[in-house]
Amino acid sequence: MVCTYKEILAGTAAAVLLALAPVCGYAADNAAADTKIAGTGQTEISRSRPWTYEEEGTKGNPAGTIATPDTPVVSSTPHPAPGRRARTGTARPAVRQTSGAASAAADGAAGTVSGTAAAVPQSGWVKGPALKPGDTIGIVAPASPVTGPLDPYVKILQSLGYQVKIAPHARTRYGYLAGTDEERAQDLNDFFADDTVQAILCARGGYGSARGLDLLDYGSIRKHPKLLIGYSDITALQTALGAKARLVTASSLMLDRLTSGNSYAMQQFKAGLATNQPLGAFKMPSGQTLSTIVPGTATGRLAGGNLSVLASLAGTPYALDGTGCILVLEEVGEESYRVDRMLNQLYQSGLLHRVAAICYGQFVGCGNQDGDFTVDDVLIHYGVLSGKPVIKGLPVGHSSVNGFLPYGVQATVTAPEDGAASLVIDEAHAR
Repeated sequence: MVCTYKEILAGTAAAVLLALAPVCGYAADNAAADTKIAGTGQTEISRSRPWTYEEEGTKGNPAGTIATPDTPVVSSTPHPAPGRRARTGTARPAVRQTSGAASAAADGAAGTVSGTAAAVPQSGWVKGPALKPGDTIGIVAPASPVTGPLDPYVKILQSLGYQVKIAPHARTRYGYLAGTDEERAQDLNDFFADDTVQAILCARGGYGSARGLDLLDYGSIRKHPKLLIGYSDITALQTALGAKARLVTASSLMLDRLTSGNSYAMQQFKAGLATNQPLGAFKMPSGQTLSTIVPGTATGRLAGGNLSVLASLAGTPYALDGTGCILVLEEVGEESYRVDRMLNQLYQSGLLHRVAAICYGQFVGCGNQDGDFTVDDVLIHYGVLSGKPVIKGLPVGHSSVNGFLPYGVQATVTAPEDGAASLVIDEAHAR
């Protein structure tokens, strides 16, 4: 179910109740889905729902609208969740300040962080070169190991006119990681320092990128900027590089998702590598449009990525600050209550208060049990709570329809009450 802001406001008057109703046990048909998602043979046996909507005459609201809070939706001050009393005596989380805070504000920064890692640079964002035929793409594996041969994918890059250099540990396996933390970080440091490599493409996601963040040489990376491309678990790396080196990166196909032919995703990938001009209006796949959840217009630097990775960074030196940014969120294989849990973490940590707008990408394989809120219900809930312009339907994330989206560049979200929403990328991502 996709509800627009106008539809939300047009809903019938409803009693908004808070329901804390732990539900223990999964039905057998859902246990298999959990096993597939986790990939571990384990299933969860309990869960709880932190909030609920009850509306007159809808019987669970299978086709109705969603009740809205009784406080203004579009506001610079967050309002309580439906059915939840407003907090007293507790201010909303303050924006963390660092030695680079003034510079971050001047740049419209999307990623100031605090902690013991290298200080945020005092100057602007840096960009790698747009690629031309004959340039070299370096292949790294910052997360999980590659399980199959790389050669078929390397040949696709070569067919596009590029040379390929594979990092020493890209084929290494160390448990569920592609080499030790030191080996994976060394490959990244070396490829950034290697001036014969013009761009870096991640072989795959999985898990492990965050483990090496404190081993990266952010100063050297900033001195040798180049586009780093990936998504999913690579979100941790992109968030840290944006904050610590002010490096522009990109969400797009990884090596193990490249295909021959001229699909939407491959068109986006090829065009994104080769241009040094602003991408302009985000090109949507045929027949798809962006839709409005909360209307409004906002401009800021693009940041974000995989929801579960961003939630896992909360409370670390690499947590996304996101002040004034356009926050992009995507996910795969998580039930609606888990999506709720992670968005609630971003809300309570203050991130959803600090952003200028939210763009929901693809939530692939994210379902719900009978009677539960759908993922759309949850996305609408937190979009409304943010009080910022919110759109959904961005083709970014875990599917074959995966567009090219740069992080760290200025963009504008327009979310009208009527008609299609838009995302316009105003700044070039490469020099």
